[in-house]
Amino acid sequence: TKRIELLRWTEDTDPRPALRARYDWARYFDDRPGHLLVKSPENTLRTRWLQQHFEPSSFVMIVRSPYAVCEGTRRRSGHSIEDAAEHWMQVNHFLLEDMRYLDHCTLFKYEDFCERPEEHLPCLQRFMELPVPFSSDALKPQEVHNIDGGASPIRDFNAKSIARLSPEDIAAINRIAGPIMAMLGYEQIQK
Repeated sequence: TKRIELLRWTEDTDPRPALRARYDWARYFDDRPGHLLVKSPENTLRTRWLQQHFEPSSFVMIVRSPYAVCEGTRRRSGHSIEDAAEHWMQVNHFLLEDMRYLDHCTLFKYEDFCERPEEHLPCLQRFMELPVPFSSDALKPQEVHNIDGGASPIRDFNAKSIARLSPEDIAAINRIAGPIMAMLGYEQIQK
């Protein structure tokens, strides 16, 4: 978000990159009809552009506690807590703003999904109008990227990240991201 003008695309943005994206994605996916799932964080800032150029489009918006996200950003990328909080705040501001323009989108919290994945998977299946249910294997431990670096069932890793934050870190996140946190239903931590 330090160079938001490079990533923030709307309906008015140049359509030519859509042709390149179709070409790039085609290398990885079958030619047959079906769903194409793309998970790219930068696409959070491009939903309106994607909807314009990829019909039909559906968007599953997932938000996560700013405390865990900011700690992870600092730990993995070396950014300051203030820069991480500014990034989280801006991205989620645009997410909320752009949702008003999207024809087919849903929003849920990482924390809620981790707490009750067996409830959220059928909701996602219905939202995406998938003809075949998700396999029950989806809830079994998977080799996925997480803070522990190993196979894990779906679970909330926020507590580990939040425990690494100082009171000063918490105060900075509250100060910078507080209004958007409230809009997304996140309560501020006081440490």
